[in-house]
Amino acid sequence: MKDTQELMQKVKNAIKFLFLLIFIVSCSSYKNYDTNNDMEEILSLLSEKQSIYYKTIDEDLKQSLDTYINLNDFDFDLCTDSKEVITKEELKIIKQKTKNLNRVNLKRMYPSVDLKIKKESLKISFISYPILFRQNKAAIYHKTGTYGGSFNLLIKKQNKWTFACSKSIWIE
Repeated sequence: MKDTQELMQKVKNAIKFLFLLIFIVSCSSYKNYDTNNDMEEILSLLSEKQSIYYKTIDEDLKQSLDTYINLNDFDFDLCTDSKEVITKEELKIIKQKTKNLNRVNLKRMYPSVDLKIKKESLKISFISYPILFRQNKAAIYHKTGTYGGSFNLLIKKQNKWTFACSKSIWIE
């Protein structure tokens, strides 16, 4: 009888654990879905305005992108029509996430976005995978092309991503 009660208690604990695990997985899946939606919206916005190559970059001019982020002088308040400022704490997080960037095939991850597969012209831009911050209300990415490279800030206002400003890293 005692063995049966212990077995029943173990089964109840296992069921509670399974429900907890399902709950955690469903919550994390929901968050990933939001992030994927944001990424798809960002990439769609970028590909509307320019030709974007389908593979991301993690370096520019043969240097890791994080080396271009100086914690002492990297601010976006230089934009004339933008009041957006990235705090030093946010910048530290962005620098760390930029350091950990990998090259990604965006076409495979976001097949509905119009991305270029061939490097067919001088007008193609290469971008890093956008980094979301401020609870997914801001994003930063690096873009490089024929004539220069820059970090670009996007802000989500009224559920729509808009370009805030950019900081040039190099110009040819």
